[in-house]
Order: sequence, then C-alpha cells, then structure tokens
Amino acid sequence: MMYRIGLVLAPPAPLLVPAASASHLAMPESTLSHDGKIYVSLIGDPENNDGAVVTVDAKGNTTGTVARASTGKPLVDPTGMAVTGSTLWVNDGRRIRSYDLKTGAPGRVIAIPRSVFINDLAVDRRGNLWASDSVTRRLYRVNRGGRETRLP
Repeated sequence: MMYRIGLVLAPPAPLLVPAASASHLAMPESTLSHDGKIYVSLIGDPENNDGAVVTVDAKGNTTGTVARASTGKPLVDPTGMAVTGSTLWVNDGRRIRSYDLKTGAPGRVIAIPRSVFINDLAVDRRGNLWASDSVTRRLYRVNRGGRETRLP
C-alpha cells in the first residue's frame, strides 16, 4: 500500500494583543473595536460579581476601565459587547447591561428570562440588539424599547 501525505503551511494568524502582555487581564472573554479604542470584557472568577470592561492599547496594556462590578452594581460574567450612540451594551449571563461610554455610569438592564447564557452581541442598523445564547442555541432580538423576542 502506498500513502500520500500532504503538508500545508500557513502564516500564523496576527495577534491583536500579545499573550504575554495580556496575562494580567482577568479571564478576557470578548473584544470590541469602536471609535479607535479596543474594549475587553473580563469575566474574572466565573459566577462571582467581579466582572469588568476595560480598554487596552495596541500592546495589550490596560488604558482605562469603563465598568467594574461592585456592591450594588453587578457585573458577573460580561461577554459580548456592542455600541449604539454613546452607550456600551454588555451581555452578562441572562441580561444585557448598558453603560455610558464617557462616564461608565450604568444605565438600563434588559432581562432575557428564557436564556441560559447569552454570549455574543451585535446591533443592526435599526438599533436592535442581537444576542446569541450558547446553551439554548437561540437568538434573541431586543428592540430599542427593550422588548425581547426569542428567535426562531
């Protein structure tokens, strides 16, 4: 029997944040590029109220904090993020939280009661938020008024 073996070489994928400089980040989950800044959601210790959203420079160094969990201001497991206007939206378990991009002040919280763990987040041209649930394998659309629709 004769076997043919092929080898495919490809250049390494470019790294936005080098691993060595990102080691100080507490369990980075998602990144978002907006208006010249890179936002990173940090889960921290899963299931504890110690999440955060920070900005980093091109070398992965933290340059600012947009949101950080504290007593009375929960942020347990921040994942996907999206921006509408001056508002940063962040998935957090079974809810979507909003923060003012300039001040970091928390705003609306939209519960997604039939979800288990919403992960990624996007916004369409009409301002609807789209969240994906990794566990239930569903999508959720939230209109500008905060009304949630489970799809399909």
